[in-house]
Amino acid sequence: MNWYDDKIKTNPNYLSKGKISSLDLLYPGFVFPLLKLFVQARKENLSIYVFETYRSQERQLELFNKGTSMLKKNGMHHFGIASDVVFLDGAGNPSWSGSFNWARLGAIGLSHGLEWGGNWKNFVDKPHFQLIPATFSDQAKIVAKNYPPYDSAIDGKLSKAITCFESAKAAHFSSPTITALDQALSDQAPQPKPPLFTRDLLLNSTGPDVKLLQQLLNTDNATKIAVSGVGSPGHETGYFGEMTKLAVGKFQLKHGVTTPIGPGYGRVGPKTRAKLQELFG
Repeated sequence: MNWYDDKIKTNPNYLSKGKISSLDLLYPGFVFPLLKLFVQARKENLSIYVFETYRSQERQLELFNKGTSMLKKNGMHHFGIASDVVFLDGAGNPSWSGSFNWARLGAIGLSHGLEWGGNWKNFVDKPHFQLIPATFSDQAKIVAKNYPPYDSAIDGKLSKAITCFESAKAAHFSSPTITALDQALSDQAPQPKPPLFTRDLLLNSTGPDVKLLQQLLNTDNATKIAVSGVGSPGHETGYFGEMTKLAVGKFQLKHGVTTPIGPGYGRVGPKTRAKLQELFG
């Protein structure tokens, strides 16, 4: 897949002359560290805002003609690997004021592997962050649509992370929404869910785990222990009797765990426990 041809050129905003602040057109290898920057800055009480992400060639030319950009075409914004990040003033409006801690913002971006325009000598651009160094050779590769590789594990997190970011924006970046975004970006592997059942259950077993088993079986009409009375929904007993054994058998047949003459039929052994964990864990 070519990111530029497949994702950017086909987007309705490809020729837009308006300012785009959506993350959808940003290259995954860039948007991930950009969001990392955003979360860290917000946790340090830097009131930053993602001001502009993708930029069409038409808008780039307008900015050049106004003197607000040195580039007439092929800016890195256009290829989805650059974004302008500004501060919000006390009224919640975007601000480029020098009174804000731009140096710290730049340092955070650098710590996440991003290029910062605040370090440029010929044209200092403090709000600007991009994925690659601002060298002719590196940027020429992007213009040629040769994007740098990135860890594909990012893909599994980005959809949720972008949703969290939009929720944070709608909530004016409240602390809980920033925490949710931070968790969505976490590099930690998901923690395995605790097992529902830690032992085999069979005829005459008793205990809270038997009652839980009955409750789970009662969530499906095809495996209900009873329609009414003892064992029915709301009347589970915690005793593994013949009705529970019959319901377990129905569960096993429905999910292909075993057959009526197979080993373990009517008994909650390892395979049945695994299937219960998969469905209800």
